[in-house]
Amino acid sequence: MNHLKTTIFIIVSMYLFSPCLAQKSKSEKRTLLDNWNKLDRFVSLAKKKQPDLSFYTALVYNGKIISEKQMGYANIKNKVKMNRHMVHMWGSVSKLFTTVAILQLVEKGQLKLTDSITHYFPNLGKKTGDFAKINQVKIHHLINHNSGLSLTKAFRTVAAKIKKEEKKFRRAENEEFLPYLELAEQTFPAGEKYEYSNMGYSLLGLVIEKVSGIKFKFYIKQNILKPLRMKSTSYGPLSKKMMKKFAAYYGYYDQDKDGKREKLSHISNYSQGILAANGGIRASPNDMVKFMSFLRFRKSNKRAEKVLKRATLQKYLFDADLDIIDNQNVVFLRKNKGTKFYRVNGFRVRVEKKNIGIGHSGKVATYISYFIFNKKMPFGVMMASNIYSDPKGTPYKLIDKLSWLITKFAVNGDFGQLINLNENEF
Repeated sequence: MNHLKTTIFIIVSMYLFSPCLAQKSKSEKRTLLDNWNKLDRFVSLAKKKQPDLSFYTALVYNGKIISEKQMGYANIKNKVKMNRHMVHMWGSVSKLFTTVAILQLVEKGQLKLTDSITHYFPNLGKKTGDFAKINQVKIHHLINHNSGLSLTKAFRTVAAKIKKEEKKFRRAENEEFLPYLELAEQTFPAGEKYEYSNMGYSLLGLVIEKVSGIKFKFYIKQNILKPLRMKSTSYGPLSKKMMKKFAAYYGYYDQDKDGKREKLSHISNYSQGILAANGGIRASPNDMVKFMSFLRFRKSNKRAEKVLKRATLQKYLFDADLDIIDNQNVVFLRKNKGTKFYRVNGFRVRVEKKNIGIGHSGKVATYISYFIFNKKMPFGVMMASNIYSDPKGTPYKLIDKLSWLITKFAVNGDFGQLINLNENEF
């Protein structure tokens, strides 16, 4: 009888409160759109100051794109305009895929975040005499960029070897890099401070291969991309079909004594090799919405649960207590004018008052990208740009401003005073 009463109560409650929740959702969505459309001011200014500027931005609500702002070309030669289907290089946003892969292995009990990295690679630092220090580095140190481990010497040595022997540019593949781990160095004690490390994530890619027994790129494809149906996403090289959608990259840099800038263009389709795990993802914004939905907007998606359980994301990301700086799960980066920055198991977290944005940014060549979702409200934003310049150039100043605007909106749901643009800034 009690069970029947409880069931009736739940049904009646759903009937009574569902319209209220729906109304609140519509109001929230409408407010976000009104605030988001203020970005048109930036688009108008950009067209005036740099007519060939190229970027794509999207406002995602409950897992769906509800508004887009774009300008320019993804590929001038192929006449592909910036759009949600063009394929872009996302740079360090790729690190989020590597983080998810590590958490998958943790979830399966195949590794622990507290494992020493030397457990997987006992040759680390053997030639530099730093093995004892490196032995203190744990997986969580690599994820949160406070390991103190440097692979710069190893990377440069293998790169020089390839250049000398093959007389051409090529990234070393993972298996080629393994013997050079003996050149690893420890620059400060593990956990002592935060220092961003691309190669730390390359090493995590090697860990994923070692533990899973599968090549890193294939592991990500089979365990993340395929189940999430991210069909336009890969680490390259791209097929001829996908190359037609691939965004070239453009740049304005000082070319002569007069400071005149020539527009340079380039398109590359080589393997990122050892750098894949830290910055190799090539994907369309449309596919990245699927990844954002998996991380933030999931409801009862069986495919998403197979990739990584919601409970695991809650434990290692959403439920992390930012007031407890343990330098394991949570690393405090800095405070700037009331805004606090953290690393939470690989994710970049920005806090303004009580508003929280979670995600990552990326830069590779002249590709700039942002991928951020709001912790409290069901929305996120992303940005992809393929044009840049030296800091004195207008493209640099405009894209830098757009980046600040996108980040501000992702955290607060509005642009604040940043949207009050001054033409003289550019």
